[in-house]
Order: sequence, then structure tokens, then C-alpha cells
Amino acid sequence: MVDALDKQYAKHFAAEVTAIVQLADQIKLVIPTWRNDHSNRRAHELAQVGLHAAEKRLAN
Repeated sequence: MVDALDKQYAKHFAAEVTAIVQLADQIKLVIPTWRNDHSNRRAHELAQVGLHAAEKRLAN
């Protein structure tokens, strides 16, 4: 996600990146930090569930 925000592009979650970038533009300082999956395990699992659910909705 940090890379996607830096590039302001993501293939599979472009709308979400665009929304975050627009919100971040309203704030003076935004420091996205990368955390490995192990130290941020639950958030990573929830993000994966959300992405898979969104992909299923788009496929239907």
C-alpha cells in the first residue's frame, strides 16, 4: 500500500488509493509507514478479506 500511495497507482484497488490520496492531500503531513505482515498480522488479514470480497463483487 505504501508503494501504491507513493506512485498514486494500484492495479487492483485504484479507487481506494485515489480516495486515500485525495484525503491525504487535505492534511499537512502524512507519513505512510510500511509494516511487515507478521507485525501487522490482523490488519493484513482484514485487508486481504476486503480485497478478495471486492474482487468477487467485481467479477459478478
